[in-house]
Amino acid sequence: MRALTPDELAEAWRLQQAGVEHQNSGRLERARELLRGGLRLTGWTAGDVGPADTARVTARLLISLSYAEAYLGSTQDGLALLDHAEQLTADEDRGILVHQRGLLLWFAGRWQESFTRFNEAEPLLRRHGPAWLLGNLLLNRAGVLGDLKRHREARESLAQCAAIADDENLPLLHAKATHSLGLVEHYLGNVPEALRLLAEASQWYERHSPDLLTVVKGSQARALLDAGLVKEARNVARAARELEEQPTSERIQLNAQIAVIALEMGDWDEAIQCAREGRKLAIRHERPILAVWMERLELEAILRSGNVTEEFARNTVDLMERQRSFGIPGFAQISEVLAARALIAVDRLNEAEKLLSTGALANGPSAIAIRLNRELARAELAVRRGDRPRAQRYIRNGLSLLHRHRSRLGSIELQAGVSSLGRQLAERGLGLALESGRASTAFSWSERVRAQAYRLPTVSLPEDPRNADMLAQLRKLRHQLSSDETHGRADPTKLAECRRLERTLRERSWQTPRTGDTVPLAKGVDVRRRLTVKDEVLVSYLQHDGTLHALVLDGERTHLRRLGTAAESEELARRLRADLSASTGRRLPERMAATVRASIARLAEKVDNALLAPIAALVGDRDLVIIPTGTLTTLPWALLPSLRGRPVTVTPSASLWTDISARSARSGGRVILAAGPGLVHAEAEMDAIAALYPDPLVLRDGAAGHREVLSSLDGAATVHLAAHGHHEPDNVQFSRLDFADGPLMAYDIVRLGDPPARVTLSACDVGEATVASGDETLGFTSALLYAGTGTVVSSGVKVEHQAAVDVMTTYHRGLAAGHRPARALAEASERQAFSPFVCYGAS
Repeated sequence: MRALTPDELAEAWRLQQAGVEHQNSGRLERARELLRGGLRLTGWTAGDVGPADTARVTARLLISLSYAEAYLGSTQDGLALLDHAEQLTADEDRGILVHQRGLLLWFAGRWQESFTRFNEAEPLLRRHGPAWLLGNLLLNRAGVLGDLKRHREARESLAQCAAIADDENLPLLHAKATHSLGLVEHYLGNVPEALRLLAEASQWYERHSPDLLTVVKGSQARALLDAGLVKEARNVARAARELEEQPTSERIQLNAQIAVIALEMGDWDEAIQCAREGRKLAIRHERPILAVWMERLELEAILRSGNVTEEFARNTVDLMERQRSFGIPGFAQISEVLAARALIAVDRLNEAEKLLSTGALANGPSAIAIRLNRELARAELAVRRGDRPRAQRYIRNGLSLLHRHRSRLGSIELQAGVSSLGRQLAERGLGLALESGRASTAFSWSERVRAQAYRLPTVSLPEDPRNADMLAQLRKLRHQLSSDETHGRADPTKLAECRRLERTLRERSWQTPRTGDTVPLAKGVDVRRRLTVKDEVLVSYLQHDGTLHALVLDGERTHLRRLGTAAESEELARRLRADLSASTGRRLPERMAATVRASIARLAEKVDNALLAPIAALVGDRDLVIIPTGTLTTLPWALLPSLRGRPVTVTPSASLWTDISARSARSGGRVILAAGPGLVHAEAEMDAIAALYPDPLVLRDGAAGHREVLSSLDGAATVHLAAHGHHEPDNVQFSRLDFADGPLMAYDIVRLGDPPARVTLSACDVGEATVASGDETLGFTSALLYAGTGTVVSSGVKVEHQAAVDVMTTYHRGLAAGHRPARALAEASERQAFSPFVCYGAS
């Protein structure tokens, strides 16, 4: 190296600083070009020392370049550059060198060595600076501490980093500290807090470094995916891919993220396509680690599609060995399980068992996926060896792990979400139970895999001024839109703002944690004992491999019956609901109306023949408790000929039904009647029902505002709400009932401290539900059940106003006379040929 002129020296320093700036913003290829240009300017060759000024800038160029080389290609190449920089580094820059060595050792998975180097660098950087690099050291050390499972210390390091960022006015560093803290919480499985922090970090990046938005959006997509919000994760990942500024590494990782989401959704073709695109991009830009990661995703999609051959199994083993060669702890774990599953599929069982028995314990954000994969693989291995009890034990382990994960989530949506691995475990376990032919075993598994969110304790959203302000704005806009609709007007701008507010509130609800005990799984003996008390029969419908099954429990035995194809029954139910909706809300010519009524009667009989006729001898004429599946959840059961006049209670699971039934009935509590605007027969309905009770609280007209209605629900015994209802299938928390000053939403229901014992929803569509995996239901009716209401009577289809008045008045007459809700509703429904009201929960 030669002595540089002042201008050349200044240019070398400019290239070094520009390279660092590009690295900090994630533009590593451009950073590498600039730093290599600086080295060409200094004339550096290995072993050369040169003049002090030239040596110092050369050392800084080498130190900075080591990061780009390590990240874009080889960690060893990066460490070699630091070795060359060692003899050129000035004393005041020694902390920078030691920090960079710690960073590259972290990349290499040598965590303890990395932690030691970071600790050595800290006093040097505190003495000589710069402050931004000290902040970065604290940021990076937190990452290593997380890998070492020292999470309390990681949080402390990030708090110090954020303090430096605030003191030195370094907003980008603050954003990175917040982002990293979100990753720590995600690592610990605290998804609500992770989502809150990642949302905050996203706002910081948007203001101060938009080109890093892709990074945090990828983190948000992963957290949403872990929470089971697959569609939301896909939307976030796709939106991130459309951002103009995308570092190459992030473009590759977004392809990977979308491939993972496609796997969750069962779209093997999209998963394979995205993985291949990402792999090509990684190879083109010399990212061997990312290339192997993308290859693993492609092979997983092929495995899931069922196209497994001997050659494919060899490819998975080869991939596993290549991932191991990178020497990064945990990097090869999921490939080990992938290889094991491929080996099982081609009957190389001993090799698979060896892989599964030697795998290390998984940690980090991907831990639950790795552990669920491993339990699934062990179950598949046990099945191949004919050991079904062992297989079921592994599946139970996996489902218990998943339930513990979900029990920390406060949002109903997150609780209802379940990964595709959870579905695979559930389907495998249920399949084994059905193959056994033992009805009691099938019942136990059906309860283990369905409607788990109802077993979790309710959670109240924290009082938050921002939430309250957005709710107020949303209610005002919804009220205005409802008024506009009445007058034949439409305002797309207001609707768009409603959607934005709903989306924001929904995302904030995901950030609510949960604590508390869960409702225990119901045992068959306990269910039968409770059925005996009221001489009821429980029928639980199950789907597996396209076939519909029925479990029938009475006071003495559990029976299992195969019914037919699930698709056929669900199609009949869908057509029945469609005809009911077509017959309501408009005047049809008499001939057409007669045709629709005849079609309803025929379809009801066909549904009856498909669902109930095969088990009629087991059911007899006793009262029924029904646990539906899929679209049968909102079937108007009272229309089926064999159920006319018979008390029927529809419940999400036997565990919930048993829990509600075991609670002591509320002896006190008021009767609340509330009517919303715009219902022609609401006044007559309120008057007729109010006359049946000694001292009801009747809210109508201006007194029936959403606040008054919501507050009156707390501690009430019986509630009747007559209001226009709206189900929002794409945003179920905002399904709502219209009242005088705006809507009462499903979102509001979780705020109830003491939910009412019985609620009647005399309105259209509020019994409608969106059904998620595991027969989890989301909507206004289900929100009440989640909150703790014991019985909800509602309709999933439109109801004629006069018919609703007739049925509801007769229903309440039965309640006032002391009848159970299901019996009161059965007697009331006989007054109307096509009454669609259903009694949900327990009765």
